[in-house]
Parts: sequence; structure tokens; C-alpha cells
Amino acid sequence: MYFYQNGRRKEPPSDPEKAFGAALRTAENILAYADNSEKMLRRKLAERKYTPQIIDRVIDRLIDSGLLDERRFAENTARSLALGRLYGWSRIRARLLEKGYENAVVSSLAANGIDGVDFDANCLALFERLGGERSRENYMKMRRHGFSYENIRYAFDAFANTES
Repeated sequence: MYFYQNGRRKEPPSDPEKAFGAALRTAENILAYADNSEKMLRRKLAERKYTPQIIDRVIDRLIDSGLLDERRFAENTARSLALGRLYGWSRIRARLLEKGYENAVVSSLAANGIDGVDFDANCLALFERLGGERSRENYMKMRRHGFSYENIRYAFDAFANTES
């Protein structure tokens, strides 16, 4: 949330408590619009000219209240990419790191899995969408979607078994 006066952007309030309140409202609005990692939220608040001290307080408050939960946001993002775009784990991992999620959070997701996501079934669905032809081109498309060799092997075999 930028501050406007007479249609022009102005600096955040100079009073630390007013600036904290404004920054907290801004952060809540950002999070209401879309899940953001702590890193992304910090960047967005800094772009709005809030001081690092104010940003730290806002982040601490949001974490304490449960509004900023990196693990939950990362899992929701991963589930959306897996189910909506049929991405495999390596592509999802790259996107999460690109979005600013901590490596520890992403590694935790890899170790514990993503609720409701079966990468073998997703790979099979992608393979069927590609026409079910066992070719180098389709293999490479599935690899670019982030599926492992094991996922692709499963898809090839499962599709062959359904045809028989």
C-alpha cells in the first residue's frame, strides 16, 4: 500500500508506530492477494520505503499470528503446480526456490511429500495428454516438466498395460 496525497506517492509516516501500523496493513493486503515467501514480502515492503526495523517487526508479527507460514505457502504453491500444470518435483523445486522459499522448507517438502499429489499419476496424465506415444520427444517434454526417470518409466509401463 503506497501512501498518496494529492495523487502523488509519498513516504511512509515518520512516526515509527504509525509506520509499523501502515506496514502491517500493507503486508496483510499483500498476503490477502497471494501467498508470498518471507523474502518476497520483505522485498515488497522495502520497495515501499519501509525501514528494515519496521519490516522485521512486521514479519515477526505475521509469523507469530500465523499469517506468514512459509511451509504452508510453499506446499500450496507446490500442490497448485503439480495438479494444475502437471509439473514434476524437480520443476516444482526450481519454481519454489525461484519464488524465494528457503531451501530448508523446500527440502522438507521433498522429504515429507505434498499431500494429495501422486507424481507417478501426474506423469501418466501428462503422457496421455501428449498422445501416449513412447518417443524421445515425449520423454524430453516430461523431463522438462520435472518428472524423474522413475516417474516416466511408470507412465510408459502403466500406459502400455492399459492398452493391452
